[in-house]
Amino acid sequence: MKTKIGFIGGGNMGAAIAAGILDSHTVLICEPDKKRQAYLKRKLAVRTYDVETVVERSKYIILAVKPQNFDEILFEIR
Repeated sequence: MKTKIGFIGGGNMGAAIAAGILDSHTVLICEPDKKRQAYLKRKLAVRTYDVETVVERSKYIILAVKPQNFDEILFEIR
């Protein structure tokens, strides 16, 4: 069974890391931007989820957000 790894943020950094581990892990991504969600679905063939779902279903969480959003995201996933 593949380990579920969640990504909060599906921008350039999050998508690059996710692409590198797709073969060996199940990837769940939280990305609020609709255009970016479509890109992730098209390029990586992954679904995007809300932050609560990613946190609940993932064994590990990778925060792939810009530094100015870090505190807000940490507060949200507590």
